Amino acid sequence: MGITLRAVAAVVGLLAIAAGLLGMRQERLESLHEAARLHDQMDRDRQRLWELETRIADAADVARLQAVLEGARGQWKPKTLESAAGPLSSTETAGR
Repeated sequence: MGITLRAVAAVVGLLAIAAGLLGMRQERLESLHEAARLHDQMDRDRQRLWELETRIADAADVARLQAVLEGARGQWKPKTLESAAGPLSSTETAGR
């Protein structure tokens, strides 16, 4: 009787371990599937962005843009961190 009970306990234990391993395997497969799906979505988004950038570049009137920039020469000043908020104090730069 004792050997039969031990054999049943061992089989039940092995079944529990097998079920756990199968569950982990399934989670891994689902994760890989999700990663592949996200990768495909990123590729589609990247392709769409490329198409939009191309359309914008094709629609840009370079001569007109150059004329506007030439006409505004000297009126444009670069925006820097110091010109936006004044010079940084030593306490603000200490954490960098």
